[in-house]
Amino acid sequence: MLRQAHLYGRLVAHDGNLYFPGGTHRLCSEETAIAMVKAGWLRHRGEDYEVTPDGVRADAQRE
Repeated sequence: MLRQAHLYGRLVAHDGNLYFPGGTHRLCSEETAIAMVKAGWLRHRGEDYEVTPDGVRADAQRE
């Protein structure tokens, strides 16, 4: 999910789930996104979630 946030620049919250902009495939629940905000991997802005530099690093370490 971090990779999609980085690729699309943001993820959009809708009905308790996160999607990439214009997408219909659920990426994760908003609860998961909130946990990632607390971990410092995502930033919440309105209905959007953006990946932070720490999130980019966390995603890069998974490769």
